[in-house]
Amino acid sequence: MEYEDFAHRDKQQAPSSNAEYDLKKANIFYAGKFILFAVICFILYNSGQTWVGKIIKTFYKDPVEIGISLVARTTFALMAWFLIHSLMMIGNPNLVDSCQFMTHISWLSLHTIGFFGLWAITWYLPDGFFDNYLKIARFISGFYLLIQIIFLIDLFHQKNEEWVKDDNIGIMSAITIVLTIGFVVVFGLCYHYFTKNCSSNVWIISANLIICISIYFSAMLIDHGSIFTASLVCCYVSYLTSAGLMCEPSCNSLSNGNNSFGFTILASLFTLIWAGYSAFSASYRFDACNCDEEEGQADEFSLSFFHFVFALASVYLSMVVTHWGTKNHSSAWSTDKGTTSKWVNLSASWVTLLIYSWTLFAPKIFPDREF
Repeated sequence: MEYEDFAHRDKQQAPSSNAEYDLKKANIFYAGKFILFAVICFILYNSGQTWVGKIIKTFYKDPVEIGISLVARTTFALMAWFLIHSLMMIGNPNLVDSCQFMTHISWLSLHTIGFFGLWAITWYLPDGFFDNYLKIARFISGFYLLIQIIFLIDLFHQKNEEWVKDDNIGIMSAITIVLTIGFVVVFGLCYHYFTKNCSSNVWIISANLIICISIYFSAMLIDHGSIFTASLVCCYVSYLTSAGLMCEPSCNSLSNGNNSFGFTILASLFTLIWAGYSAFSASYRFDACNCDEEEGQADEFSLSFFHFVFALASVYLSMVVTHWGTKNHSSAWSTDKGTTSKWVNLSASWVTLLIYSWTLFAPKIFPDREF
């Protein structure tokens, strides 16, 4: 066993300072490319039918359907591009001088040319192919959101352990107070802005608020619980709740007023940038850029997993921009709107609460098992 451990450490090479810099630079390039094409998809959906829509092979006449088709073609090419990278990087532990690592960090302009080649091919594929792609994309996007939630909760627990270990109790206490006030305020704003002629929203907000308060005090009383982690989770749930309720314009008083268009654009850009950042942070759950000095071994970072996460995020992007493929949606220059988007966000909030509650109560329910 000791020999096997030593052999594994020998294979997992820690990147040098130059290799670490090249790795981070390349990763930022891939993340930046994703965000750039997220914005391009947003533009294509809302205005592409008047220019690019005239040169693609499509039988659609409705502007919304053409916009959805343009987004589907672009995100499919982006997904295929990242997936090809992911398959090329499988099983590579060497982050110094392996062929796979050098391919990841080098010839980035050639990588871009390859993407444009894939993108050009999609312009000539039939509409039926992308209709089926969008149907499958709904399930893939749900899986991607589940991964994001699991990694996010794991990140919250990790930050709590790191700060407790470093004895940053004062800072943790201050952040906990701010986050606690924050999620209560957000729920209060939800009552104010999202309950107009929508009694069902009152029940949704109340249920999420009660559950958040319950797990907050449970984390305070349970031995292995932490109100720092609970406050992070509650803040995230309040964000998902407000984001979900904002998807329904008829119950959203924020959509009224002279500045609603500018607010919509800014909110949409934030959503697209956040999609890129969340994919980037999830892909770094395997981090090779930090070396454990005691063990002399780098934490694992998977090049294949990095690209796989962005492949999933590309599919999810098609849902965000096209309002989950809703063809009768009329909200111009907005993202993630409509009834489907509302329930996706709310479902994500409930899954977050369920998974975090499991981390709190499972050790009590099964005391003989390790968690």
